[in-house]
This record gives sequence, structure tokens and C-alpha cells, in this order.
Amino acid sequence: MTRPLDNPGSCFVCRRSASGFGVHRGEQVGWMCLTCRDTRSGVIAMSILTQTFDQYERDALIYAGNEAGEYLDSLGTTDLSALPPENYQRFLEIVVNSFGEGMRHSLKDAA
Repeated sequence: MTRPLDNPGSCFVCRRSASGFGVHRGEQVGWMCLTCRDTRSGVIAMSILTQTFDQYERDALIYAGNEAGEYLDSLGTTDLSALPPENYQRFLEIVVNSFGEGMRHSLKDAA
């Protein structure tokens, strides 16, 4: 994966909507959401090597997949096409939110 810098609409740590706060390294800016700004995740993320950041992203994807899988298990199905729209939307919310949580947790441990 590539660190998603220079996109003022998306938090480069958790991929949620950015809120106009950024950290820079040279000419590049990593824009952040309020949560990643408040937890200093963006500052930490900008200071680590790209390889390390990539590993944190992979770990966060696994974490998000596990959280979403637990939700599907609680519903008794893994067939996404069989989910009612409200359950499918909740599934997606869990994936997105858990990815951000996983990134912030990993970065907090890196600090």
C-alpha cells in the first residue's frame, strides 16, 4: 500500500473525512480527521518509515476483517448478499471504523 498523502478530503491514517488539519514531511502533507489529530496518530504516522506504515495498514485490515467477521457471526451468516440493507450498512461501518481503530492502536504502540 502507499501512504495516501496530499489528499485534503481524506485522513491519511484512517481514511475517514479529513478536517483541515495536516502534518507535513517535505512537500507532502498528510491530512487528518479530528480523532487522528487528537490522538497524535498523524504525527506518529508521518514520522515512521513507509514499510512500517504499510505493515500497520495490513494489521489494521486484519483487525477490521476480524471485527466485521464477528458481526456476521452474530447474525448467523457470512453471505453478504443475503443481508438486509441495514445489516449490510452496519457491516460496512464496522469495517471502516475498525480499520481506523486498528491504525490508531498500532500507531499509539509505536510512539
